[in-house]
Amino acid sequence: MIINKQKPIEFNSPNEVLFDTDELKKAILWYTDKPVCRLKHVYLHGRYYAVSIYDQKIHIHRLLMMYWLQRDLSPYEHVHHINGNRFNNLRDNLEIMHASIHISHHQKGIPKSDEHKLKISTANKRRKGIRLKRKYAFDTDDLLAIANGTETTNSIAEKYICDWSTVNRHYKEFLYENPELLENNK
Repeated sequence: MIINKQKPIEFNSPNEVLFDTDELKKAILWYTDKPVCRLKHVYLHGRYYAVSIYDQKIHIHRLLMMYWLQRDLSPYEHVHHINGNRFNNLRDNLEIMHASIHISHHQKGIPKSDEHKLKISTANKRRKGIRLKRKYAFDTDDLLAIANGTETTNSIAEKYICDWSTVNRHYKEFLYENPELLENNK
């Protein structure tokens, strides 16, 4: 069914959810540039109440915050319910937070089991992206052993549990700082 003219929006919502109906009507009309159906059902989607705008399910608290800020929210921006009641979507109960701060705020004081800590550490090891560079303190005797030909870069890398390219980079820096070693090997 194609709607050509916007009719006044009405809400069919449970009693437990709190929101300003006028604000939500304005937010829905702000979000879309086409007319929407007259009757909007407010339903529980996951842990939060949402409305459907065409084929999109949008949580009420996020839609209202986008309307108040007049912009889309990034995935790293979370809308926090100040009093802890996630069904209270009134303006004075909502604030925007960075995702990491919001998650740590809700996880504060909750002890983690050893199994959970292990899962976190394995997930962090598998994570792609920028990794912190480890600083290696290679023994000069090991680097001299590479220069003398008694050790290979792979054997030193196994000893320090790192990649052979790391050993090779440190070895080249070591030779650059000590050029007399090259002259002695010739």
